[in-house]
Amino acid sequence: FRQNAGKEFHDIHKSLLNTLNQLRYSDDIQLVNKVKQNIKTQISKTELHKWQQGNYASCWYYTNINEFESLAMWNLYAKKDGFAIKIKFNKLFEILKKSIEPKFYDEEISFINYGLVEYKSLFEDLSNNIEHKEHRGFIKDKSYSHEKELRFILSRERRNTLIKDRVGIKIKTDPLHLFHNDFEVISNPNMSKDDFFEYKSILKKLGYDLTYSKILS
Repeated sequence: FRQNAGKEFHDIHKSLLNTLNQLRYSDDIQLVNKVKQNIKTQISKTELHKWQQGNYASCWYYTNINEFESLAMWNLYAKKDGFAIKIKFNKLFEILKKSIEPKFYDEEISFINYGLVEYKSLFEDLSNNIEHKEHRGFIKDKSYSHEKELRFILSRERRNTLIKDRVGIKIKTDPLHLFHNDFEVISNPNMSKDDFFEYKSILKKLGYDLTYSKILS
C-alpha cells in the first residue's frame, strides 16, 4: 500500500471558497477567472499534501473480463520488459481480506475501505461539495479517467510520534503459489520475442505461466 490521497472536505480552506461564492455574481469575468486560478493553486499547495499524508492505497486497473488492456496504461506505467497481473476482483478481495483481517495490525490505521475511483473536475468538486464528507482517496481529477482505478485504502487518522513517517505499509499475504491458478501474468505488448520467451522460461520454473498481451492478438 503506497501513500496516496486522503482526508475529508471539511479541511478545505472555507475562506477561499466563500470568496469564490461571492464572486459568482460578479460581472468581471477576468477577475473571477483570476481568483479561481489563485484558489486552485492555494488548495493544491496546502491541502492536497495533507490528504496524501493520511492514506495508503493499493491501486488496480479495473475492466470487464472481456475488455482489452489499455495501451496508454502500459506506456505510462510499465517498461518494455514489464508485466501485469490479471485477477478477478472477487479473488483479489478474498486474498486481501484474508491477509488483513486476522493478521494486520497498525496502531495508526483506523479505517480500511475499497471502491472505484470517481473522476471529477477537482476544483468544481471542492467548490460545490464542501459539506459532503466523501473519502478523498476515491476522488481524482477527471483528466485521469483513463486509469479506471479500483483502490484498496488504509486510512491513518492517529499518529504515533515514535514511528517515523513512511511512504508505504506492507501486509503479508499467503504465498502466491497457493492461488497461482487464480491470476494471469501478462507481458507488455512492446516486449521483444526474445525477452518474452526468456521470462516465460524463468516463470515456468517458479510454477507460473506468462501469456502474450491481448493487444498483440
